[in-house]
Amino acid sequence: MPATAAGRELAVLAGHLQVPVNRLTTGTVAAYVPAHAPVAPTAAALASRCFDGSALAVRRVVVHREVAEAFEEAFVEATDALVAGAGLDYRAEVGSLSDAEQLQQVGDLVAEAAGMGARVLTGAEPLLACGPLFYAPTVLADVPAEAGARDVPTAGPLVVLDQVASDDEAVAAMNATGPMPLALLCAPGAGAGATSGARPHDVRADVVATGRPGVLPVRPDLGTLVDHVTDVQVVRGAGAPAVLGEIAGALRADVVGRVLRVGRGTRPTS
Repeated sequence: MPATAAGRELAVLAGHLQVPVNRLTTGTVAAYVPAHAPVAPTAAALASRCFDGSALAVRRVVVHREVAEAFEEAFVEATDALVAGAGLDYRAEVGSLSDAEQLQQVGDLVAEAAGMGARVLTGAEPLLACGPLFYAPTVLADVPAEAGARDVPTAGPLVVLDQVASDDEAVAAMNATGPMPLALLCAPGAGAGATSGARPHDVRADVVATGRPGVLPVRPDLGTLVDHVTDVQVVRGAGAPAVLGEIAGALRADVVGRVLRVGRGTRPTS
């Protein structure tokens, strides 16, 4: 079910149950790789996070110019190493799209960006050997601001790389496409400070997660209909996945509890 249609149904249900619910912003998830970031582990972590097929997969990676060239090379290498497949044995890292419409959309976005001068670093083709709805993990660079690949939400495995000269430019670049459901701020390497120089509360996202590659929340438990974030939540360090999971889990439990009370004829509390 499309996110908008699901949101409308959820709003109707919440109204009947008198349950306050806020949906995450519909937009493209972005990540920032600052200067002095450990290139190889950051690239590997983000490649997994970009192409995991989830609703919160990263679609834009903003990279500080000091590490941009090395990161681009490492990120493409990590992307090419991902295993695509349709098996149910958990060995595949990249799965199939859901329908022909999704396949057509990602192909059109890539073709449009390439036609406007974007560089195709890898991918940009169907993977028919894996199945009829597979598309190769695709990385684009130098994508024009007006290209749809930059800000059109897509289920396809498509990532745009941008370069910036400062942390402030990074925040502006992340915010340029409008509010985001999630933003990731990768931390610099050892000796360069514990967190990214970008200020989390300047990032226009429902959830801002910061941390080193080894503890960055790779698959935060926020991909459900009952996710509820009222203010920007800044989550740092090794506890980030647990905290995000607790937010979603507690709210799901709360909504389920209210539904059960309604089923027993009890008016739910607000």
